[in-house]
Amino acid sequence: MNGNIIEKEEIRLEERQLKMVAGGWSADAIEKADVHKIVYESDGWKVRGYLATPKYEGRHPVVIWNRGGAGERGSIDEFTARGAFGLMASWGYVVVASMYRGSIEGEGRDEFGGADVNDVLNLIPLAESLPQADAERMGMEGWSRGGLQTFRALARSDRFRCAVVSGGVADLEDRVASVDKLRDYIADYLDPNDAPALRKRSPLRFVDRFPEDVAYLVVHGAHDEIVAPRKSLELATKMLERGLSLRYVLFDGGDHFLKKHRKEFDSIRKRWFDKHLKNV
Repeated sequence: MNGNIIEKEEIRLEERQLKMVAGGWSADAIEKADVHKIVYESDGWKVRGYLATPKYEGRHPVVIWNRGGAGERGSIDEFTARGAFGLMASWGYVVVASMYRGSIEGEGRDEFGGADVNDVLNLIPLAESLPQADAERMGMEGWSRGGLQTFRALARSDRFRCAVVSGGVADLEDRVASVDKLRDYIADYLDPNDAPALRKRSPLRFVDRFPEDVAYLVVHGAHDEIVAPRKSLELATKMLERGLSLRYVLFDGGDHFLKKHRKEFDSIRKRWFDKHLKNV
């Protein structure tokens, strides 16, 4: 059954690594959250992912988190999961994240925004099955390719109240044409010459299908050399023309990973989720 958790194992790090997590994210990520690696069912495939929950009692809003990259490149390891997802769970959220089919020994084949979007949507019934989760209060976040996944999923579901996208791919066709390395990379998952498929996956091409009752936070680094910000600006303009609820943030000097702006970005995204998932 889609969303059924098949395997679940708590992430346990060495003391040295836990200190690094506390320094890189916060001590709360360790002290106030539990993080598990999971295997769940999606369209009959066994797909790997992560689940983070607050240590304190109660039912908490849900954030589905979408990674960037594909395959091993861009996948989240246990150390990063313990920090990044533990931090969000310490804020009072149940966090579920898919590594997508075909990644980290998961079954199936990634299509870079094709059928693998089901791996995101199948986290909805997974969240509904968790006693700690209030699946009526649900948001989504995506980084880079995960932004593409986020918009593709939102266009097919009415379950989400808000979304955060950072460094998101808005126009896959443009990126493939502009970046040779990306073209070669995507060829492992999607025919880079298949223009209709590239357009179908590109958020710029289906802004008319973005749900109107979602609050969107779109963030980009002004010096992002992997996913240039000009297309996210174009996407934001189209969203505003539709009258969607949008905040757009461009970090001056920011790179693709917002390395120099992580604390500020964490503060902005936490306030966004709190406003739309808690203070309602």
